[in-house]
Amino acid sequence: EEVLQKMPGKTLYQNTGIQFMPFNSLFQLWSLKKKYPENLLSADKILFIPDLLSFFLTGVSYSEYTIASTSQMLNPVTGRWNMPMLHKLDLPTNILEELVEPGTVIGNILPELQAELGVGPIPVAAVAAHDTASAIAAIPARGDDWAYLSSGTWSLLGIELKKPCLTAEAYEAAFTNEGGVDSTIRFLKNITGLWLLSECKKIWDQEKEYSFSELAKQSQKAKAFISLIDPDDARFSNPKNMITSIQEYCEESKQPIPESIPEICRCIFESLALKYKLTLDKLVEVTGREVNRIHIIGGGSQNMVLNQYTSNATNMEVIAGPVEGTALGNILMQARALGIIDTLEEMREIVSNNVETRTFIPEKQRVWNAAFLRFQNILLNQ
Repeated sequence: EEVLQKMPGKTLYQNTGIQFMPFNSLFQLWSLKKKYPENLLSADKILFIPDLLSFFLTGVSYSEYTIASTSQMLNPVTGRWNMPMLHKLDLPTNILEELVEPGTVIGNILPELQAELGVGPIPVAAVAAHDTASAIAAIPARGDDWAYLSSGTWSLLGIELKKPCLTAEAYEAAFTNEGGVDSTIRFLKNITGLWLLSECKKIWDQEKEYSFSELAKQSQKAKAFISLIDPDDARFSNPKNMITSIQEYCEESKQPIPESIPEICRCIFESLALKYKLTLDKLVEVTGREVNRIHIIGGGSQNMVLNQYTSNATNMEVIAGPVEGTALGNILMQARALGIIDTLEEMREIVSNNVETRTFIPEKQRVWNAAFLRFQNILLNQ
């Protein structure tokens, strides 16, 4: 709120292209300047966690582009630090490191590490250091008519663009422009994901421990579309009791209150799928991009129930996998840095040829369309 008093939201969005979230580095530095100014003034450099790990290995300090792009401190058009904006906010710029692109060899491991490990001068490469950037680099996709859904604690739903989308519509819809491999833009929205389920699971596990696959099966015992929630309602961000919070939402919106494990799980899965539909429709409207299929990656791609619901809700083919997209993208970027792989397309082709995926086809369109209309009304009236 204080930063937005210094710089209006639309102006800040034009300067950064990033969705406003409290944990963005820009807001963190502002808070540090306000509460502990001596710490900020005494800092020699700022390193993001992946860059810090590389520094420990090589002694070379830098800022990798994809992770830096999420900080809300880069110019979205140039991909460089937004110095004029940072000066206007009176934040130090002398602590910023040189930006490097993913796929850059930054140096060899330090001599003392070589001696300790009994190895030679192993090269260290800057990968796409943001986990989602690495995962998207490993999507087994062809063409450009696809969207991705990185499914886990958070859901990140978006498309890959050649340049940022900074329109008023993108700002109003809170889409974010984050950096990807080969200067691509990850145009996406953060959606609360399976955090809802994992927080409920913590409570249920106190009596009996359940696996996530068991909870997915349990959800099929409940009736369809009895209760729906907005996964992004503020009350779900860090509640004392997620089950109680879901029940309170349903009570306030004059819906049946889910009580059993199957009812709560089904409520979560159906609500997530419908929120994906709502977000994807807006994404297509804002960008004008044609989207014909969705690639689901990450741990949530193992949830067969949610995958099928996502296909049903969006009326699109869903391709699930790989689960470990981030690790695969990391490895492939290292191979590219060493000249073993040449292009992003080749990286994705390797994944496509070597990783098993599962395809889901839309079902029950009439009932899902009706549920979506009801879902929209629930959100409008909350």
